Amino acid sequence: MIKQVSSQNIDDLIQGIESIIENRCSLLDEDRKLLFQTIILLKKYKQRNDVTDVASLLLIVKAVSLLTKFFV
Repeated sequence: MIKQVSSQNIDDLIQGIESIIENRCSLLDEDRKLLFQTIILLKKYKQRNDVTDVASLLLIVKAVSLLTKFFV
């Protein structure tokens, strides 16, 4: 159940980030790269079997860190 809910939330987040990339023509190349890196991390997280292990959680921490850099 946790994996299913987590996967759906991650899909929604990826879709939102992709929407930002497509609809914000004024994005700097650095910001675009940062958002693509975030998507890659989130997709790696989705592929993991155990979403509660330390390595999986570190992927989420890295993704949140990148998003924080973008929004701050």
